[in-house]
Amino acid sequence: MYDASGNLVIAVDENYPANDPLYGLFHCSAASGARGLLYTNNSVNPDPAAPPAAWGMRYAFANLRLAVTPWSSGPPNPPMLDYPPNAASGLPLGGFGLQWHPDLSGGAGVPDYYMVYMSQDEATIYEDQAWPSVTNHFNPVAEGGLALDYLDQWFWTVKAGVIGEGNAAAEPPRSFTVTGPPQISVDPVSIIHTLEMGETATRQLTI
Repeated sequence: MYDASGNLVIAVDENYPANDPLYGLFHCSAASGARGLLYTNNSVNPDPAAPPAAWGMRYAFANLRLAVTPWSSGPPNPPMLDYPPNAASGLPLGGFGLQWHPDLSGGAGVPDYYMVYMSQDEATIYEDQAWPSVTNHFNPVAEGGLALDYLDQWFWTVKAGVIGEGNAAAEPPRSFTVTGPPQISVDPVSIIHTLEMGETATRQLTI
């Protein structure tokens, strides 16, 4: 929560697979001094609360409009799930960040914590995998130790909680499917192909 007196650090975070052009993502205004840190990575989702070392400085700041409202301590609304979209497919086997944000409409309480739930059976989603989180993103592989497999379908949702006021879960859960196994391109004219395996060994694939 912002205390209305300290410095306000704003993190502009674009989280989708693969890197986009570095200088075409956000509208910025020029600054006379270094006002921004630049970081990009295909596999690491930076935590704005504990950012990694930046590899570039920007003499600009993002053009954002902020609405600072009084803090509310009432019961929370269900969080809004952001990424991945429902029924997404081709998600990376090595993991990715589930993302959501709080819904503060109607004077709802600001969440103190979240619970992330995942299951391969929607009916038992609150009985299988569960992890606590105090941020609005979570990588179930890197942070939760979950092992994904090719073409797995998973369901996921998030529950927001306010201490002493209760909790609320996003319903219905969303689903996603992990990418399929790598495909081998074979010349249809040939019957036997030799595949290179490392520097010295070979394996023979017969079609």
